[in-house]
Amino acid sequence: LDALRKKVAAANSSKAGPFAACFCAGRLFADGGADDSLADDTPFAIPTYVIGDFGAGAQRAAEGKQPDEEGRIRLAPSCYLLRGAQLRERHGMLVASLSGK
Repeated sequence: LDALRKKVAAANSSKAGPFAACFCAGRLFADGGADDSLADDTPFAIPTYVIGDFGAGAQRAAEGKQPDEEGRIRLAPSCYLLRGAQLRERHGMLVASLSGK
């Protein structure tokens, strides 16, 4: 998550920013080895949503965590995994997400 946290912060502070939220799709978690950044409580610069739970790394990131009332699984402060099929309003936008391969 450290690399994602840095990219989100850089994009938000660029001349194209600031942004209300960041939505990321695809394989963002490594499948092998431990990921110490999952234990890091450093907040993301803006709310960040990871759509999709591809691979063993994503399964490990969500392990033992339950979705909140909005269907989000908290990975870090202001960073959430969206699993399954959802249609919800997020930051004034209607967002549809469908995880899977």
